[in-house]
Amino acid sequence: MTIRSITASILASIIALPAMAQHADILITVESGALQVAAIDKTTGTITPTNVFAADLGETGIPHYIDEPGLDAEAGTLPPGSTLGFTIVGPLLRWDGASFVPTSGSGCDAGETMTIQYVTLLRTTSCTDVTGFNLAVQADGGFHKHYVFGVQPDAAGSIDSDVYALQFTLRSSDPSIADSAPVWIVFNDGMTEAEHDAAIAFLEGPACEADLDGSGAVDGADLGAMLSAWGGSGVGDLDANGVIDGADLGIMLSSWGSCP
Repeated sequence: MTIRSITASILASIIALPAMAQHADILITVESGALQVAAIDKTTGTITPTNVFAADLGETGIPHYIDEPGLDAEAGTLPPGSTLGFTIVGPLLRWDGASFVPTSGSGCDAGETMTIQYVTLLRTTSCTDVTGFNLAVQADGGFHKHYVFGVQPDAAGSIDSDVYALQFTLRSSDPSIADSAPVWIVFNDGMTEAEHDAAIAFLEGPACEADLDGSGAVDGADLGAMLSAWGGSGVGDLDANGVIDGADLGIMLSSWGSCP
């Protein structure tokens, strides 16, 4: 059987399964003339700025496959009559405990690859960027789709338990809307949650240290906390020189806004 026929069968199986626990989907917006993404918890409606998303392969009962996270845009977000597509950036990568590396030391095409499928449309990762397919935006300007992601065997016909990372950008067919910045999905395929979390943390980078209250943004509350501790030390001493002073205020002001 071909990859296309295998994944079509798996797609049908996933659709037939009962609904699983809700994951954070990829919320798509348009800001400053470009596509932007954030995580949205569809149960609570909580929106978190991020470009790194998580998924658990096999969660629906089909090994090495998952249809999460979904892509969502609210009505009025995108131009009606336009399409939304993607470009896969580079090969599928795996977590080695310290960083992301090719799935095989013999070359990226020798290791596991990943397919992205929507009904009969299918793309497979490669050593170079791969242009994905486009799907129509809804008549109301919204977009709600779930692709099926699946790990494919390496050159020897096997799939190792691993944490995998897929990088891509989103694009609109509307020439007035610029492509998104790179987006990552980190897939856990049989590894521990601790390993999955470590891989996600690696891509997210260090926490925003000027976000003193951990709210996800550097704002007035953080400024107030710094000023109340002015001249002292500890939390708020962003340059670690032993005193909270103008240098720390400069760091905070340069970090103002949502943490990356």
